[in-house]
Order: sequence, then structure tokens, then C-alpha cells
Amino acid sequence: MLKKTLLYIAPLATTLGPVAYFSGPEWVSGTSVPAVQSPAGMAELSLADPTSPAPAVEGLVLPPPEASLTATPMYDAAEVLRFDIGPGWVIQHWPRVSTGLGQLDLQGYRVPLVTGTAEDDLAGALTYYFNSRQQVQRITFQGTTGGTGRLVSLLTGRFGFARRLTNDPGVFIYEVKGPDRQVKSSLWIRPAGVVEASKSYSRFDVVLTLERPEAG
Repeated sequence: MLKKTLLYIAPLATTLGPVAYFSGPEWVSGTSVPAVQSPAGMAELSLADPTSPAPAVEGLVLPPPEASLTATPMYDAAEVLRFDIGPGWVIQHWPRVSTGLGQLDLQGYRVPLVTGTAEDDLAGALTYYFNSRQQVQRITFQGTTGGTGRLVSLLTGRFGFARRLTNDPGVFIYEVKGPDRQVKSSLWIRPAGVVEASKSYSRFDVVLTLERPEAG
């Protein structure tokens, strides 16, 4: 049954783009989204470190082939990468939200994110972590895109991300450092393990950790 499901989904994703990955009122049990490969050298970092790549997405699964492609709402990245919202806002904007994602003293709410149908749109898992004051303390995104320019422009312009050169030509890193010069937020981009011309919407793996900007 699983093989049949995957065979139906593959042509949908290729033809319809990011929206085909996360659509429908219910997700098929047992067909999980493959985890984004962590950039080289990051495996040894603690998951408690906000600059570590997001952990493997658990519980987020693909839709059945007969699901309506309009069931999952689409929001631009600029609409959802924000810190002025509460848990109620998240629940009101997505028909299905995964909770119980505690991380230290934070409470997580995970939703499927599809920002549109263009090649530079995003598709993946977006998680909001709220602190004890019900403020968004951290936002993580793990997913794919066909072009990174729009996302990078948003993060550099709104949140002050700056590129850090590395010795690995296959990875692009953008960071935000705090007053103590420690990395607070990070964006890791690398080409997908296999880049196919027919899958132009998933050319890059994206791992974003966005920490709440410090007041002042």
C-alpha cells in the first residue's frame, strides 16, 4: 500500500510543485517526509543549541493522492516568520497543528508550510516555540526549495542575517550573532543529494533556526 501511495504522489509533486507535498485535510499514516541531511560538521552539536540544524521531522506525513490541493493553506514566508503572534494565531491559520513538542522550557507547535507554487517557494515543516510568556522564542523550518534568493533576501533584510564563508563549497551559511558574538540564528542551504530537472522545486535543502531578536 505504501509503494502505491508513493507512486501516486511523485507525479503530483513534480507537476504541481510545493503545494503537492503538504495538502489535504488528513495525512497518510506511515509515509513520513525524509529528514533533511544535516550539513557536514553539525552532527556533534547539541540539539539544545539554537544554531543546530532542526531535528528530523517526526509525525509530518504526505497527503493521500486523492486529497484536495487547496486544503493546506499557503502563506508567504514574510507572513509566517514573525514573533508577534501567539499559539491561538497558529491554530487559527492551519487546520492541523502538531503539539507536545517540548524543548527545554519551550513549547512547540509544528505545521506544514507551503509558500506558493513558484520554484523559489518553500515546502516543509515550520515550528514555533513559545516561552512561558506565550511569546515566540524560536522559529525553525526544515524543508526544500528550488531557489533560495527570495528567502535569503527576506532574512538579510528583516533579521540581519549575513553570510559566513566556509571551507565546504557545497554549503551556504547565513548567521545572526548577538552582542557576545555568539551565533543566535542560522540558515543552512545545500544542494539536494540528487538534483533532477523534473524536480525543480526541491533543488536545495534548507534548515533555518530563527531566534527571537533581543530587545533594544
